[in-house]
Amino acid sequence: MGLRKATEIIAGLDDETTLSPYSILHLIATVPDFMVLWPRKPEEKLLMTKRLAHEGHELVTRDLLMASNLDLDPLVHTKSALTMEDWIEELSHRGIEQKLGVAPGDLRVRIDLADWLLYASKEITRHEEGDDALLQQPRKQLIEMLDELRLRIINGCRPDLLELVSIRGVGRVRARHMAKYGVRTVDDVLELTEKDQQRLADEWGWSRQLVDGIMEKAGKVRRALRRR
Repeated sequence: MGLRKATEIIAGLDDETTLSPYSILHLIATVPDFMVLWPRKPEEKLLMTKRLAHEGHELVTRDLLMASNLDLDPLVHTKSALTMEDWIEELSHRGIEQKLGVAPGDLRVRIDLADWLLYASKEITRHEEGDDALLQQPRKQLIEMLDELRLRIINGCRPDLLELVSIRGVGRVRARHMAKYGVRTVDDVLELTEKDQQRLADEWGWSRQLVDGIMEKAGKVRRALRRR
């Protein structure tokens, strides 16, 4: 139901709901297979503010959840979605734990579940039956959105880093550091001058060996992309 609504929003058939990454994260948080995160008393004001601000982004209503015997405190789904949103917006493990009390191990469980549920959502959308030509292109757009969101969940980053984190050994922290130098794509990496490479190697936590390895792996990624 929620995925169908998302398709209709893209098609312009629903102008009352806004489709965003949060919408999808909130949707998968309502699925019985997801391990929800229960709010603590000190978080209730923050979560209530978030829920009210994003109520127009939710793809499933409270009434629908009640009818499906999936009704919980709405803040449960808000906290679950917000935790994943903070992760893809590059809030650190420590930051998430301080803000929402979610330890790294508990976060990892939710990341893995979200990865699986986003893949399942893509397959459901891809195999959805219907001859409505108006919804064919919106379905393709939704699949692209689900693919991107899944990559963001896996890597814990914003969209602008997705190409960089495809390079083996470059996680979100290193990728964001590289982005500060204007490096955001594989081609940008390969175009680094010797001076730029050395400047990066001299940064704390970096080394010449690390930079050389990234350059080599970036070359492999580009060759793989060209073969597609």
